[in-house]
Amino acid sequence: MGKDCVRRWTSPRRRATSVKVRERHVFEASVDVKKAGDYSLLLDVGQKMARRHNLVVDGKTVIGMQNLWLPPTASAIIHFEAGRHSLSAELTKEDAPVLYYGPVTDETVSRSPVANAVDYTVFVGSPDEIIAGEKPIGKQMLHFVMSM
Repeated sequence: MGKDCVRRWTSPRRRATSVKVRERHVFEASVDVKKAGDYSLLLDVGQKMARRHNLVVDGKTVIGMQNLWLPPTASAIIHFEAGRHSLSAELTKEDAPVLYYGPVTDETVSRSPVANAVDYTVFVGSPDEIIAGEKPIGKQMLHFVMSM
């Protein structure tokens, strides 16, 4: 993913959603895309934990999750035509969103704005082949494969 990002969102607009005390906080921005193509988007809400991930691009929801225990980032791949695109993110009032974006390439990149390093293990093969090749790990490996 490229180094381009959107940091300047308008201050959140507050919208009452009912007679009760619920409010929506909508951040708005725009992005100018020079070349049409598929782009990777990474929304960082700007806090250690998130309660909501929401990103609407040109009126279409591309990220929409709500839960009490979400990581601070969510991602998607979308197709952009060249030109200006409107963005809105309905988040919590304490959020300070940043949207990272860049053209999709044919390489795999493991990067996170909230981590100093990324540790991962890739298992290749069927579950039976993986378990047979990892006998020393035993029950932990079986638990990992079964939870996928």
